[in-house]
Amino acid sequence: MNILFFTPVNEASAIARVSCLLTRELIASGHHITVVSTEKMTYGPARDFGAEIVSWSDESRIIHESSKAQLVIYQIGDNYNFHRGAIEWLPRLQGIVCLHDFYVANLFNAWGSEHPDEAKALLRYWYGEAIATSFFEMARRSDFIEQTADKAPLTEWIASYALAVVSHSHWGMPRVKASCAGPVKVVPLPYNTTVDVQPAGYERHENHLALLTVGHINANKRVASVIRAIGSSPSLRRKVTYRLVGPISPDAVLELSDLANALRVKLLISGAVDDETLAQAFAESDVVSCLRWPSLEAASASAIEAMLWGKPIVVTDTGFYKDIPDNLVAKIPPSNEIAEIRAALERFDKSPSERSMMGERARQWATETYSSKNYAQSLVDLAGSLHEDRPIAVARAYFRKVLADWGSNPDRHWCDHSLGMPTYTG
Repeated sequence: MNILFFTPVNEASAIARVSCLLTRELIASGHHITVVSTEKMTYGPARDFGAEIVSWSDESRIIHESSKAQLVIYQIGDNYNFHRGAIEWLPRLQGIVCLHDFYVANLFNAWGSEHPDEAKALLRYWYGEAIATSFFEMARRSDFIEQTADKAPLTEWIASYALAVVSHSHWGMPRVKASCAGPVKVVPLPYNTTVDVQPAGYERHENHLALLTVGHINANKRVASVIRAIGSSPSLRRKVTYRLVGPISPDAVLELSDLANALRVKLLISGAVDDETLAQAFAESDVVSCLRWPSLEAASASAIEAMLWGKPIVVTDTGFYKDIPDNLVAKIPPSNEIAEIRAALERFDKSPSERSMMGERARQWATETYSSKNYAQSLVDLAGSLHEDRPIAVARAYFRKVLADWGSNPDRHWCDHSLGMPTYTG
């Protein structure tokens, strides 16, 4: 099968890392892949996909490749700089969407700033006049995510373009099902880790606990809450070194450093690093904090990678993390966050054996669950079902159009082509 695969390709993108696993698995299974890079601009070196990479802006080439393709796949997350090309092509060239974030309001906001009239029409269609009027004003506020997570996550915007949607946990699927006319499916995110990296020159000490958070360091990573939890415990203050690895703004560096200094917490901010340094950070950690509130992702790559490393992890009891068995992670209720983080870290500190056993259980489960082979086969199977189900999807879309013309809005499945949304034809 010829497959056109839209994805970020930059080494800085976790989604690009997932796409590499999938394209190599699909190629090994006998499929021909053409990768379309979707970044707004070139950010750095591309990952090795084992396939030719073309730019989303090479229109004639993509049209040529699409004429030969039996399947089009889009990898989409909530970052316009990484996914602009996918947003440009998805309305024109529909396919299976692998949705990495159920919340894509940041993606929509950036796209909408370039297409204001169309964006307002879409907001009005999905969420009503009040949201259409206030959305871009809210986007300028610090509480934008909190204000829009439930009212206007824009999940429907992406899902309504897709012939089918694959995502990676169950919590956000109701919105997907309500807006995608084709099949939808939950498949665990494929991921791997560099298992041969060893902690270079690092020795574990009984009186030291290495705590790690990775990824874009922003407010929903709950870093400030972790610092406060450590600062409230004399034993944790004495033993814990808390390391942050990932992109972070200068303002966040200053704010978190000031908080750590005030509470006498040892904080190490490493910033963005390469894959080898990231693997080294995982190898040297004793516990990994994967807290998220609000939790907007369909899956947490950092949590999966930590489990693959055999590390005990602390997560918020919400979203994607609810799909992880309770005995594999320490789940923190958001209603009593700081006290529960402190209790979990003190428990891990006092019982290295508990840390080790939890980490090993998580490693075994994650190795079986987050499989690129299973994910690739699910995409192939879904492509087959699309051909079988297409008459049903066409009929559903037709009758939704009829009802919409009568003034109804049946589950908001059907979208007017005049708004740049997909219409379905036989």
